[in-house]
Amino acid sequence: MGRVTDPSGAAVAGADLSVENVETGISRRGKSTGAGAYAFPSLPPGNYRLTTSKEGFRPAARTGIVLAVDQAARIDIELVVGALTQEVQVTAAAPLLDQESSALGQIVDNRKIQNMPLNGRSAFRLVTLTPGILTSPSSAGQFGDIPVNTNFDTNFSINGGRQMSNEVQIDGVPSTTGQFNTITTIPSIEATQEFKVQSNNLSAEWGRFSGGVVNVSTRSGTNEWHGSIYEYVRNNVFDANEFFNKTAGREIPAFRMNQYGGAVGAPLSRNRTFFFTDYQGTRWRRGDVLRTAVPTALQRQGNFTETRTQTGAPVVIYDPLTTGPNPAQPGQSIRTPFAANVLPPNRIDPIARKLMEYYPPPNTAGD
Repeated sequence: MGRVTDPSGAAVAGADLSVENVETGISRRGKSTGAGAYAFPSLPPGNYRLTTSKEGFRPAARTGIVLAVDQAARIDIELVVGALTQEVQVTAAAPLLDQESSALGQIVDNRKIQNMPLNGRSAFRLVTLTPGILTSPSSAGQFGDIPVNTNFDTNFSINGGRQMSNEVQIDGVPSTTGQFNTITTIPSIEATQEFKVQSNNLSAEWGRFSGGVVNVSTRSGTNEWHGSIYEYVRNNVFDANEFFNKTAGREIPAFRMNQYGGAVGAPLSRNRTFFFTDYQGTRWRRGDVLRTAVPTALQRQGNFTETRTQTGAPVVIYDPLTTGPNPAQPGQSIRTPFAANVLPPNRIDPIARKLMEYYPPPNTAGD
């Protein structure tokens, strides 16, 4: 939006304007009003060229106009008197200021999204690059790395609002559920162009939030073929051992994490129709350090002669089939211990024997 004027500052009505996306060639045309005003609403984020012409004035062209997501840029144009065969070229050098809105927000662009270290490759974890964001440990993912649970990846607070009470839009479409404003879709890194975290004084067009809005713009194909392939690798051979695991003389647990894929964008019809598609595969295997009790070799055979409490007292195993009333204490029951604290082989259920095979053997001394 903006205003077209002559050198004296008077409005130029009926000027022809055209704005063209440099990468896709898609253009939109319009005319200035009687007050010289013009507007091109709902332009997608991208790099644009704006041209203006009017009989009796030199045509003016401005290049390098880079629009970000949800940006209302104002560009005023001053036409110079002259012939239509001459043209005034202006190259935008400074970032465009959003003079039409008082909302506060910050953009995380594709360069940051692609190049910042990002465990698990979920772009929403980069909201912490903007001020006013408070996250919980769970926002790092259900398993601390891969984004498999959208409840966790939207578990952040904006400007003191409740966690998971923010609005998330993808290409202008609300992408949250009615419960806790949980996001329904996490675009891949390759498919995310940029996003804007809007945190304060938003206009009435926004709703369904008590903290802020995350506005995501996805990538599109252009007039040129573009593609990429990638693989991000994590492996236990790159990691240090866990302290207690190393103290016990155990090897570092197995860890394999491979995230790989590719993306391609191209025209179906130049300056008209484009496509963009991407794929990401995740293969994840992780061993963990866990201190717990598993059956010993004797216990697997039903022999509890060496099973003791922490004080050294034997743990007596009773036969449940001998349960009966306690004559010494009416209302209570007693049972008879198994002989020598060993279960008879025929008393061990065959299903239990089979399940026992899935327990790992002890690999360290118990307490």
